Amino acid sequence: MGTQLRQNDDGSLGLRSDTAPDSFDGAFVVVTFPYNPASVDQTIFYSHRRYVIKGAALRIDSTGTDAAAVTAQLRTYTGATAVASGTAIGGSMDLKGAVGVWTNAAAGTVLTLGIMVGVDFTGVLTTASGTITLTLAPA
Repeated sequence: MGTQLRQNDDGSLGLRSDTAPDSFDGAFVVVTFPYNPASVDQTIFYSHRRYVIKGAALRIDSTGTDAAAVTAQLRTYTGATAVASGTAIGGSMDLKGAVGVWTNAAAGTVLTLGIMVGVDFTGVLTTASGTITLTLAPA
């Protein structure tokens, strides 16, 4: 059984298994960002080369209890831009959803050298906690 490098349709680098061709495209970089009631907008990834985002997921451990909307939005931006002013990627993630629910967003976004990915929180997190996971592949 062997594994070979391949170029995916989106230009990213992937893996190909001899026993199950095209069964896994090789998302090589995983970024995890735990959030809690004290979390603020911040950078979670700096692109030092070209990457393709393969997916983003939200794992809710404790839901927010604020009466207003409580969300997290992934955004791309450069160093001179605040996280909240960046370009939204994927959909807004509801931090008041059911515990254990994963929400996917942002697949297919291409990051070039110097682009950052950050989390923009809206609302008051109160008791909200969980993890945002970003999966990328070199391209």
